Amino acid sequence: MAKTEKIDALISTVRELNHRVRPMLNEGIGGGQGNQAQAHTILGEMRNRELVASHGVKRVMLSNREGIDAMEIKHMMGTDDARITLEEALEIHQDPEKLPTRVLLSEFGSAREAILSLVRELPDEQWEAASSTLGEGDLNSVEAIVDNLIAEDQVAVRKINELLTITA
Repeated sequence: MAKTEKIDALISTVRELNHRVRPMLNEGIGGGQGNQAQAHTILGEMRNRELVASHGVKRVMLSNREGIDAMEIKHMMGTDDARITLEEALEIHQDPEKLPTRVLLSEFGSAREAILSLVRELPDEQWEAASSTLGEGDLNSVEAIVDNLIAEDQVAVRKINELLTITA
């Protein structure tokens, strides 16, 4: 899949959630009961994954800048570790089960937009470049992070659609 297609896929998920899924969801805290609550939980997982991915993209991009080492990245990212964990990302955000669905969708959309704003104009060599200072790992390039998000989005949106019985 080409870079522009990947960016379109990231945008498509936000559109799907806002235009097709959102109207069918209970807006209450925790998402309600039954299938609504399960869909809310999946949205919470998507939001959490997006927050971590947003920091991951920033981390990879910083690590690939010439003259910046791991200690500087740690300082810029405001964390003791150059790799932000889910727990660190969630320190500034509430538990998804304590939030209304619309807030989860908004936070997901904001984190997705942060990613899109970073990668839209990114040159191909930076898009594909693996981080040189952060060690080995599956999500060690912007492209790998985006590919992972696309794959995870497809699974999550399919599950939500099945729970809410949305048909194309």
